[in-house]
Amino acid sequence: MKRKLSLLLTMCMLITCLAGISFTASAEMQGSGTENEPYIITTQKEFEEMTGTNHYKLAADIEFVAPVAIKEFKGVFDGNGKTIKLTNATNGLITDLRGTVKNLTIDGTVTSSLEKDGVIAGRNYFGTITNCKTTDTFTLTANGVYSGVFAGQLWGGTVSNCLNYGAVTTTT
Repeated sequence: MKRKLSLLLTMCMLITCLAGISFTASAEMQGSGTENEPYIITTQKEFEEMTGTNHYKLAADIEFVAPVAIKEFKGVFDGNGKTIKLTNATNGLITDLRGTVKNLTIDGTVTSSLEKDGVIAGRNYFGTITNCKTTDTFTLTANGVYSGVFAGQLWGGTVSNCLNYGAVTTTT
């Protein structure tokens, strides 16, 4: 009986301790995901792990060497004036943007044949893309549906203060 009671008390203490712990998007990421202390992104892997409604900030230029696409993003991603270089990418960064992407430069080559695609978001669904720029070649083949430089489709979202300095080819 004492052993069962001891086990029960230990489990209660463990649950109580875990209740106060905040789990981060990645064990390696610095920051807490808040506006004042965003998670710090320094690798492609960390970028791919962005989730929820957290705040993220790019701390260094990054080269993505494999296709990447976050399925849905509702948080805030501050590019911090840094560059993400896409090497032989076959899609944009985010499939469905419901949050904010700002202060980001995209360089490299994207050749996409998705139904809806843009360099930053396939669909900007009430999200915000602001103060971003692109600087290289983008070929978007959208199967006759939606393609664009920053977002393939705007569905209540906004794109503002963004500039494209690269060549863009769209085909249907």
